[in-house]
Amino acid sequence: MSEFWIYENWAVQKAVLHHGDCGACKHGHGMWGGGKTPNGQWHGPYSSEELAKAAPISPRRDIRDCGLCMK
Repeated sequence: MSEFWIYENWAVQKAVLHHGDCGACKHGHGMWGGGKTPNGQWHGPYSSEELAKAAPISPRRDIRDCGLCMK
């Protein structure tokens, strides 16, 4: 079963959708094993891409696809 995560970056005001096994995501732990960082936080897991894109991220941001895993 696939899972999806969104990283919301407050510093650059964007949100990016990832597969859970993406190297940038690592199931919501990020590249450095954190989770919540000074610049943002992970949201998820979501069971589908559609549910992830409908996530209540505030303030509402456009959610773009990760260039590594969502090609």
